Amino acid sequence: MSGEQRQSSLSVTDNRTGRTYEVPIKDGAIPAMALRDVKLDEDDFGLLSYDPAFMNTASCRSAITYIDGEQGILRYRGYPIQELAERVSFLEVAWLLVEGDLPDDGELADWTDQINHHTFVKENIKKFIDGFHHDAHPMGILVGTVGALSTFYPDAKRIDDPAARRRQMVRLIAKIPTLAAYAYRHARGHPYPYPDNELSYAGNFLNLMWKMGEPKYHPDPILEHALDVLFTLHADHEQNCSTNAMRAVASSHVDPYSAAAAAVAALYGPLHGGANEQVLRMLNEIGSVDQVPAYLERVKQGELKLMGFGHRVYKNYDPRARIIKQVADDVFKVTGLNPLLEIAVELERIALEDDYFISHKLYPNVDFYSGIIYEAMGFPTEMFPVLFAIGRMPGWLAQWEENLTDPEQRIARPIEVGVLEDGVLVEHFITGGNSGIGKGMAAGLARIVAGLLDEQRGELRRNEILDRVESHGAECIDLGVCTHRCELAGDRLRGAGLERRHPVDDQLLDDDRPRQPRLHLHARRGIALHPARPPPQQPRAERVERRNPRPHQ
Repeated sequence: MSGEQRQSSLSVTDNRTGRTYEVPIKDGAIPAMALRDVKLDEDDFGLLSYDPAFMNTASCRSAITYIDGEQGILRYRGYPIQELAERVSFLEVAWLLVEGDLPDDGELADWTDQINHHTFVKENIKKFIDGFHHDAHPMGILVGTVGALSTFYPDAKRIDDPAARRRQMVRLIAKIPTLAAYAYRHARGHPYPYPDNELSYAGNFLNLMWKMGEPKYHPDPILEHALDVLFTLHADHEQNCSTNAMRAVASSHVDPYSAAAAAVAALYGPLHGGANEQVLRMLNEIGSVDQVPAYLERVKQGELKLMGFGHRVYKNYDPRARIIKQVADDVFKVTGLNPLLEIAVELERIALEDDYFISHKLYPNVDFYSGIIYEAMGFPTEMFPVLFAIGRMPGWLAQWEENLTDPEQRIARPIEVGVLEDGVLVEHFITGGNSGIGKGMAAGLARIVAGLLDEQRGELRRNEILDRVESHGAECIDLGVCTHRCELAGDRLRGAGLERRHPVDDQLLDDDRPRQPRLHLHARRGIALHPARPPPQQPRAERVERRNPRPHQ
């Protein structure tokens, strides 16, 4: 091996066997499948990487968003987020994410015209929304309506057609503000206004939200711009929970509406799209500026959580938070100062001067100020994740198409580390040819497996059981979770804190039906044997009557 090859590989020594393996390194990552080569013998499956919540697992290669969490850098297609927020509109950012570069004047004009052409939704969608309960959460309505769009556009199934994919992308970006606003107005009992395509993307959404009886809605330009910037800041953020859901569902080659519905559902969770709402609750709980020091002391003692600070990726100041803070100043010139803002500013000031929060790398994130801005603009808290979804749609769609066209991708199917926990009920079907095995052999096999249980301290290994049973001239048909009644399902199982699993078909155990011998294995709980037995002898007349019951008189 050359020196260059050695520098781009990882040497791994398996202490179980003494073998050394060379694992290639590319882009700071090793291929997980290389671990499969690390085996005890040829029959061994190989090693897995165990990574709950994907803390250190790269699931794809992506050119859409770049994040350097240590330096606090965020770029869309190579463009710094600060420049995009200051110089271009959200629709330009949407084009950038989907196409890979910013549009020229002609491309932007055509793109804007396409979006405007598709802002309207079918009248049946309005009827569909009316079917939700009057107090239904807007995010729940959004999940349902986005998914329902797949039934209106059959061409969405043609995911291998680039032109068809583009039409669905345009439709989703165009329609999600309409669906979002209608979800809000449904809860208020307000009529559904039509989009006004003379307005900007953000301005039209404000029109859909707030228009009542006036002939023409005129959004405040400062609020319109602020909302446009907030959409831009939320447009994409690498492989977060909702984006991962979008990619995972899309890997089955489903239509983009169904995949986007899954992404919206993931965003519904309070740990994702609802984080800024938690910030507002925290600020209201603090109540006043003079209570901030005491609250932070309780945070340091582990009694409370500091919402809106810290990030899974950023170990520095979230670059989006700096921009939002500037946006907040402009918004409050129009709406008036939100009393919560004073609490937030003081909270940030003290936290950034405190060694505890600095050492724990707890800096403000995008959620810290966004909720305050949304509230000042008149949005209720239940609309916060909905606003998030509007901004994130172009990023989801860009990720969807990138995943679809990546030759390395397959249908998502993570592997689990299977564990047979103590007390799990296991059923073993054993036969010895056509005639089955006798009660004596079954009892002997029961003793063999009981010994295995003692050796493994209740941890059953399928291969070991199969080998032991087959060595005694029997065949193992299945090994799985017991679904039938057994003699230990009474006091012994209940005493062990176990319950019988739902039977597949209780009729299989009726006394008038023959059954194969069953060996039930109960880890650390003993073994029960159900030997085969013939059906009970009944008078012929009774048996005939049971098969042909007389009709009621």
